Amino acid sequence: MNLPGLFVVLEGTEGSGKSTLIAALADRMRQAGLEPLVVREPGGTRAAEMARQALLDPEQHVGPVSELFFYLAARADLVQKLIRPAL
Repeated sequence: MNLPGLFVVLEGTEGSGKSTLIAALADRMRQAGLEPLVVREPGGTRAAEMARQALLDPEQHVGPVSELFFYLAARADLVQKLIRPAL
């Protein structure tokens, strides 16, 4: 199969089953001969994982605007380094 790249996003609240669903979907894609790139957000690259750690650190209070910039920086790095090249 020579298909163009496909971009799939799973969203939901904590504990809603996103990880379970993406694992099953990725397995199904592998069985079909495809190799999915599975990433989380924020995360997936070194810089994005650092942003994730800062956001999840209970000892660090990050204001709403700062939180937004952490998410934007993490997403930009993830898109540049992993998502765009994969597509």
